[in-house]
Amino acid sequence: MSTVGIIAEYNPFHNGHMLHLNRAKELTGADHALSVMSGNFLQRGLPAFCDKYSRAFLAVSCGLDAVFELPFIYAVSGAGEFAAAGISLLNSLGAVDYVAFGAEDNAPELFDEISQLMTEEPEEYSLRLKSLLKSGHSFASARAAALSEVFGDTCAAIINKPNNILAIEYCTALKKTGSHIKPVIITRKYSDYNSTELNPAVSSASAINRAIYDSGSYSNIKGNVPEAVYSFIADNFNRRLPVYHDDMSQLLQHKRLFSNTADPNGNPNGKKYGNINPNGKYTGTEIYDMSTEIENRLKKLPVNDTISNVAGALKTRNYTYTRVCRALVHYIFGVTGEEFQREKADGYIRYARLLSFRKDSGAMLKEIKSKATVPVITKMADTAPEIIGSLQMKYDLMATNIYNNMIYNKFGEILPNDFTANIPIY
Repeated sequence: MSTVGIIAEYNPFHNGHMLHLNRAKELTGADHALSVMSGNFLQRGLPAFCDKYSRAFLAVSCGLDAVFELPFIYAVSGAGEFAAAGISLLNSLGAVDYVAFGAEDNAPELFDEISQLMTEEPEEYSLRLKSLLKSGHSFASARAAALSEVFGDTCAAIINKPNNILAIEYCTALKKTGSHIKPVIITRKYSDYNSTELNPAVSSASAINRAIYDSGSYSNIKGNVPEAVYSFIADNFNRRLPVYHDDMSQLLQHKRLFSNTADPNGNPNGKKYGNINPNGKYTGTEIYDMSTEIENRLKKLPVNDTISNVAGALKTRNYTYTRVCRALVHYIFGVTGEEFQREKADGYIRYARLLSFRKDSGAMLKEIKSKATVPVITKMADTAPEIIGSLQMKYDLMATNIYNNMIYNKFGEILPNDFTANIPIY
């Protein structure tokens, strides 16, 4: 029995995901396919289109055997940490033979060479990277430039594409962990990852979300998602979905009012409002992804604005909109850099949390439970106290509660929390 793993967000599951899943099975000949999926908050620092249990169930209903949750602190992180945590979770399951991921270019040999360099980090490369960072480049641009100097113009054209970047990070994570899992690259042939335009059959999740947001309707995406997904959206539209970035605006406003980064009148020279520190440990610059520059500029912005406007105002050449959005999410949640580094140093993954599965996937799940190197959680009530009390779980539980509160404030719908939710089975 063989299993292929896919690391994804499924926000929502669409035709491109279906093609990717089918191609992964075809190329590997795997008997089963499972996914490691982001929970209620995503890598770009945005809330998910709909809740994690629903997204997991839709993915399972479209052909996956099981979906496990990528912990919140890694789901909302840069490409390197996102990939490293995803691979670590697949490794910890003990029963995954392949990992399939998309890329804009079919260049497995170059991907392998680049990932080998990133794994070994020779002194010449490290010194050049540090030099570029000191000169004001963002980490992404500095690394791209350093790699291009080693591999030439071909690398420059590849390293700046989002799926290629993730593909290289996956390969690097496999090498760094000495994983037995074999990488399988699937060339992206359709809509670009960042595209916001609908295509006739295969569109990006960004385009699907944008189409619904702009029209206030879901009818125009019917040809872009599987029937099960379309039916679910139709049944739950304006009841428990869709959720957008600006639905987080009040969270940011309240956080700023209860911290030292807000003046009630938006006056940069005014008295800081409140100076209240709910748990006594944040100063702003300690927050993961929150640089001193971002913090100082945040203090000068009006409090009563949308989170998308705030992020847009904070964006610079060195701090992308996505990086700023992640920093604001970490600021809202209070995730510190020290906490993140501690979790990372402990091997990233403390548990594997099942979000949904198929009835006929019993043999695969049995193998996972017998081989997994971390606890496999199927029921919170049966979970060990040390896991429930862990920092990683603290933020996972917080993410669900905050997301559910957003749903209630927007739609008046009460969703089950992580202790009361039943794992949906297809």
